[in-house]
Amino acid sequence: MESLTRISVKTPKTKRPKEIYEYSLLTSLRKTPYKLSKTKNFTIGRKSRNDITLQQFTTSDLHATVKWVKSGFKVIDEKSTNGTYLNGKRINSPAFLKDGDKIKIGKYVLKFTVRKVRIKKES
Repeated sequence: MESLTRISVKTPKTKRPKEIYEYSLLTSLRKTPYKLSKTKNFTIGRKSRNDITLQQFTTSDLHATVKWVKSGFKVIDEKSTNGTYLNGKRINSPAFLKDGDKIKIGKYVLKFTVRKVRIKKES
C-alpha cells in the first residue's frame, strides 16, 4: 500500500505590517508639526479661527488652504493680497504638494512632509 503525504491547503500567511502615510506641515511657530487630515480642510491666515494663525500685516484674514483632492494634498491661495508661494514661485491656481515642498506666506515658511508609518496587525 502506498503512503501519501497530505499538504494542508490552509497554510498560514505571513503577517505583514500595514503601511499608512502621515502628512504634516512644519513651521517655526511651534515644535510639533501640524498634522493634516484627508477629511478636513486646513486653513492658514491672520484670524484666530484658522488652523495656523500668522500674526503679520502681510497675511490676509484667510490666506491659503491645504486640502486633500483625490490623489494628494493641494495648496490653494484664497485670493490673498500678497500671494502664496510654493518653492519660491507664486501660485495662481491650486498646486499639488509633494514631500519637502515649502509654502511661503509673508515671512513664514511651512514645510510639507510625508512620512510612511508602519502599523502592526493585531492577531
